[in-house]
Order: sequence, then C-alpha cells, then structure tokens
Amino acid sequence: MKISFQRPGQPAKNYIAVVVSHIIPDTVHYLRAIDTIFPIQTIVPKPNSIDEKTYTIVRKDFKISHVCREDMAQDTENEVIRILENTNEKILLFDIGGYFAHIHETWPVTILERIALIIEDTENGYQKYEHVIGDSERKKQNYPFKVVSVARSPLKENEDFLVGQSVFFFGRCPDERRREIDPIPEMRNFRLWKNRSVDRLPISCREE
Repeated sequence: MKISFQRPGQPAKNYIAVVVSHIIPDTVHYLRAIDTIFPIQTIVPKPNSIDEKTYTIVRKDFKISHVCREDMAQDTENEVIRILENTNEKILLFDIGGYFAHIHETWPVTILERIALIIEDTENGYQKYEHVIGDSERKKQNYPFKVVSVARSPLKENEDFLVGQSVFFFGRCPDERRREIDPIPEMRNFRLWKNRSVDRLPISCREE
C-alpha cells in the first residue's frame, strides 16, 4: 500500500480513518496525531475506559459512535456504517480488541472494497483476527483485508516490559504500608509479554 504525503503533518491523499480507542487523557494526543494524517470520521470508544473529562474534550473535536463489538458486524445499520457510506476515500481502521474482525461478513461491499488496512493494537484483538482468518495460507489469502499487529511489534516491547514488571510487583506487595510480601511463583506462568518481562527479574524474586 502506497500512501502519498504532501509534506510532514499534511493529510494523506484520499485516506480516512475510523478509530476504536480508550477515552483517557493520553489518547487525546494520539487521536489528534492520527487525524493530522488520516482524517478521523468517527471514534468508537471502549465502554469500560471512558474518562468523563477526556470524553468532553474529544467529543468537541470528533464524531463519537457508541457501537459495541458485537453490533459492529451484526447491526448492518450501525452508525459507523452510515458514516462511511457517505464517504469515497480509502479507509484505515484502527482497532483495539477485534471490533472489525467479522465485518467482511455483513458490511456493504461499497465500504469493504475501500478498506486499505486494519491496525490492531492488542494481542487479544489480534488473536480474534487469527481465529477468523485461520491458519492455512489459502484462508489468509481469502481474507479481504491486510491486518497489522501493533502488539507484536518490537516497538511495543518496552511498554510490555514495564507493564509486566508493574503487575509482578503489585501482586507481590498487596499491602505496601505493612511491608508485607506475598510470594506468588505462579507469576512465572504469565505468557506472552508478561512472561518476557517477569523472566528478566532476578531468580530470587521469581521463586520466593
């Protein structure tokens, strides 16, 4: 996929975006950065991570569509579809949690044929796409969209490392005020990023 730019900070030609996002303070900068290059048509907020002050800021600048994961594919008249039906540009879908994994089954062809890329931010969400696509090369070739995983990108490893260590030490110190340490060797069984992070801890910490 080739995307042409006028100059840094200018919108990409003929591309727009739909973004599934947490609505928390840090995401304001993230959303504005995306919108600078790929004009955001609507934001689908994750319902369990909405900060009210941030929501007030975001809705002043962007259209917000409250569409749950199930309705994204099952409701063929959901607001995201209605918005995209009134556009002609190619579409980038920024996902968190596999919201768009099943849209190829129900969305209008006039929208599907304009989807250039799906960018999935989480490991959990990317696994949803893998489940839909299947393991065979034939199935992968038949899936109509290119899906990119941010979760498996090397750029994500620093964040994952810090999160894994925070989870580990939070679990070991449930009551820091009393300086109590609860040994939890099962932390070694954390998989994916958690495992990579915890495994870097001293053995004495992992096996107390």
